[in-house]
Amino acid sequence: MQNIAAFRFANYIFEPLWNNKFIDQVQISVTESVSVGTRGSYYDKSGALRDMVQNHLLQLLSLVAMECPGNYDAEDIRKQKVKVLKK
Repeated sequence: MQNIAAFRFANYIFEPLWNNKFIDQVQISVTESVSVGTRGSYYDKSGALRDMVQNHLLQLLSLVAMECPGNYDAEDIRKQKVKVLKK
């Protein structure tokens, strides 16, 4: 995820093009090459959907869709992610 932020905000070629005028849609695919393995008991309690969507996929979505934060500290990044999720 940190690489996406660096790629997006520090790259002068892509940064001005990464907006709703130039991007029509975004698809996030979850593909795993490993099985559930030892996580089975965890998924029995919480569910894979809750684990993947609530944690990982919403983090990725908000990072991809957020505006450039004023500073790259944790609080400013969190505020930008929250803006995306509220919209």
